[in-house]
Amino acid sequence: MKRALYIPSFFVVILVLAFIPRDNDPVDKLITSLQKWVETNPQEKVYLHTDKPYYAVGDTIWFKAYVTMGSRHKPSTHSGIVYVDLINEKDSIQKTLKLQLTKGMSAGDLILADDFKEGSYRLRAYTQWMRNSDKDYFFDHTFMIGDPFLNTTDAKSNSRIVKKETKEKVSKKAILKGELSDSAVQFFPESGDLINGITSKVAFKAIGVNGTGISIKGKIKDNEGKEIAGFSSLYAGMGAFNLKPELGKSYIAEIVYPDGSEKQVMLPKVSDEGYVVSINQDNKDSLNVSIKASSGLYQSAKTVALIVQSSGEVIYSSSIKITKSIMSIRLFKGSFPTGIAQFTLFNNEGDPLNERIAFVKSRDLMQLKLNTEKTSYNTKENVWIEMESKDPFGKPVDGNFSVTVINEGKVPFDEASESSILSNLLLSSDLKGYIEKPNDYFINESEETSRALDNLMLTQGYRRFVWNSLGRALAPVYKIEKSGIEISGRVVALGNKPLVNAKVNLLSLNGGIMEDTRTYSDGRFKFDDLIFKDGFKFVVQARTHDNRKNVEVILDSAHVQGITKNKNLPDVGNGTSTDIKVYLENSWNQDQALPKFGRLSRVQRLREVKIIAKKRESEKLAPQGMLQIPEGHADQTFFLEKPEVCANLGVCLQGRLHGVLFGKVGIVNNYPLSRPDPIDSASLMQIVLNGRKIEDPIEIAGIFDSNEIDPMDIVKIEVVRSNLALMGLLGRASILIYTKRDYMKNKRYTPNIVNFSVKGFDKRREFYEPRYENGDKNNKIPDFRSTIYWNPDVKTNNNGKAHFDFYNASEPGVYKVVVEGINAAGQLGRLVYRYSVK
Repeated sequence: MKRALYIPSFFVVILVLAFIPRDNDPVDKLITSLQKWVETNPQEKVYLHTDKPYYAVGDTIWFKAYVTMGSRHKPSTHSGIVYVDLINEKDSIQKTLKLQLTKGMSAGDLILADDFKEGSYRLRAYTQWMRNSDKDYFFDHTFMIGDPFLNTTDAKSNSRIVKKETKEKVSKKAILKGELSDSAVQFFPESGDLINGITSKVAFKAIGVNGTGISIKGKIKDNEGKEIAGFSSLYAGMGAFNLKPELGKSYIAEIVYPDGSEKQVMLPKVSDEGYVVSINQDNKDSLNVSIKASSGLYQSAKTVALIVQSSGEVIYSSSIKITKSIMSIRLFKGSFPTGIAQFTLFNNEGDPLNERIAFVKSRDLMQLKLNTEKTSYNTKENVWIEMESKDPFGKPVDGNFSVTVINEGKVPFDEASESSILSNLLLSSDLKGYIEKPNDYFINESEETSRALDNLMLTQGYRRFVWNSLGRALAPVYKIEKSGIEISGRVVALGNKPLVNAKVNLLSLNGGIMEDTRTYSDGRFKFDDLIFKDGFKFVVQARTHDNRKNVEVILDSAHVQGITKNKNLPDVGNGTSTDIKVYLENSWNQDQALPKFGRLSRVQRLREVKIIAKKRESEKLAPQGMLQIPEGHADQTFFLEKPEVCANLGVCLQGRLHGVLFGKVGIVNNYPLSRPDPIDSASLMQIVLNGRKIEDPIEIAGIFDSNEIDPMDIVKIEVVRSNLALMGLLGRASILIYTKRDYMKNKRYTPNIVNFSVKGFDKRREFYEPRYENGDKNNKIPDFRSTIYWNPDVKTNNNGKAHFDFYNASEPGVYKVVVEGINAAGQLGRLVYRYSVK
């Protein structure tokens, strides 16, 4: 039986197709397993559209979150909450936002206050449901935050910046010959293996020590020294060539680097028997799939199965009897969603034999258009923009969009390196590993770009799932979070026996929430669909069904996502030179000008905050025991931000202590462990409370899991994990907790009452934009905005129309308008529009 979405037979080039009866068709089982996997594991993706590519200390990051589901990228109706983490270059979570989703979308902001240092940062976003899949598929974007005060402190410092910049550029460009020869070069035969007698494409990738591609060229020679083919990289160190291996021969690549140095790499071993799956997309509207077989296989008429799918959506499936050396099938590109498609060949037992990945561009993107009254404006002049959105076939369609306008002269950036809604949702979110300049594959429509994109597919691959694992039933660890917050736990008798039908009351101390419920047969309870802002305090109280207090309440720990590997490490440092130098100079100019007009500058704002921060050190500490370390010698001194919102100390510290992860050890759910060691006794960190070593697991569980110490009573936490002298003094790597002097003063044991905080939803702020309607009233005040306009809520109506307006800043230049968005059908749209300001 054939299951396919492909163009009519008169367009299909098929040498021989022989289909076997349905009863014996191995495709059925594979398709059933895939469909079940899609139903039980719907795939969500998150993309954040930010107002700028980099920032300065004191700025605000404005963003809109788009959460999609499935192969067609429809706005997700699955999750109602999205999490956004801001991670610093020391792999600590500096801020976390919890945002409520409406039809798969939300908007938020992050203020880069005085606790931010210049360096490389990451924006990471995900839903709880996404944590059930590989964390490599989270939204993860690396960018720079600069400090205008470090780089520009007075008029003379501009020259210092230029000198510093020059040194940075030289150090980056002066690559030593040894570094080039140490680069990694790999070769990837199309769909798996090199097969004797079969011509196939061989892709290659050359990666330098900094993780980015290196241009190479060279020759392929056989074991007799005969030159078989030449090659050279096309883009980002990647390229491809054709090779037809011969029986009994092996092949070597002689590589030449840009500096003239050379290197030899053996090509993968050649097999005598097998298949090659090739994809040709030269035709605009269709693609050709070729199944090439070695002579022994097609002469014995082996039966195989071909399944073509994209994000779990089956595009084509068929069982095929191989009776010729090459068998071809032509498929209509319109049957595919734009994105990565997986072409997999199986044997008659359903085991995968070959796999080929291809990026298919279909006609399924929105057509966007912006209209302005003119192409050139004055500074501080009003700009009125009309927007049109149409579906791929030119019919007006309503959509939901975010718009940012920047002065491109003040915020220069390589557009190819941008993270866009297209490059992310269609490409980066489906590939593991680093992708160099992903947006370049979408802003340049050319034959060369298509070849470069295919080389990326051949060298990087796609692994949302492994076919052999589809039949395994895996219960999700993390539940779907709808639009409300859940507080849950269990009630037990003092002997740890679950209590049925116990009364449980929930009260917020500052939010006006009062709820009550009863426990189930297993002693569990939950309050769900709660809506509250971040910072609310709660009390849960339980009693037996006959109103007795001798019970214990045990709350479930919050599911906090720890630090994940940064797959975009090669992007660290991007934009630190010319681009961000211009931006930081603009920020400095703004701060110098504002006080002259009675406005508070960035310098003054941050200095105020820093004075407040110093008060923390003056807190009176509780009496300290014998285990003490000198002030300022720890690897990290950490102060709890917003301790009132900590559900428990362990959860509040996750991702915030350098080199420390939290895992389950014995009865302790949040035990501190030294990274990157495995979770074993050697990696357990010692706990020191006010100079006293804590070794009792029950006491440790009380500290990190049950809030035996109120986070409000903690003055500071110090981490010692690399200073050998201090580790010798303490005994091993340690976490030192310092509390206020009277933290035990009013503490009493009330197991049926728990005081706690749960992270609520973060409040969204409105982007400020000046309005100059009153003539020249405000024109004397310089307006150095780099983000001229930000609006995450532009919606076109059923006629595909919308409009928005704003005022230019006081700086001339080329202003860049970026519109990104989605409609109900999941069709994505992006448009870049420019106008000049004189």
